Amino acid sequence: MANIAGELKPDIRELLMSQKLFALCAKILKQEGKNNSLTNNIGFFIGNMARTKPRLKILEVQEVIPGLCKVINTETDVELLNNYLYALSYITDADEPPCINAVVNLGMCPKLVSLCG
Repeated sequence: MANIAGELKPDIRELLMSQKLFALCAKILKQEGKNNSLTNNIGFFIGNMARTKPRLKILEVQEVIPGLCKVINTETDVELLNNYLYALSYITDADEPPCINAVVNLGMCPKLVSLCG
């Protein structure tokens, strides 16, 4: 699904969004335990879904933002971090101030700054 999502037209993305796949992603990211392959694919999928224009609205992405931030705050695997930062960048690039506010309110600024340096 992650690879397919990267090549989507907005109408196909909307069909996928109607299937509540972000809710499933959020549920998996909340679970304890680690499966880097699955976690990596989820980040890649979210990023591909979020990069298609028009950008997603806060109501469509709000449930996955905490999971994205959790992974970014706790992971050290570079490939995994890249996928999650990619996803977060597309979500916050949405001209949707609530998306940026959600990331700021989760205390992500210090971590994001540290990853830049």
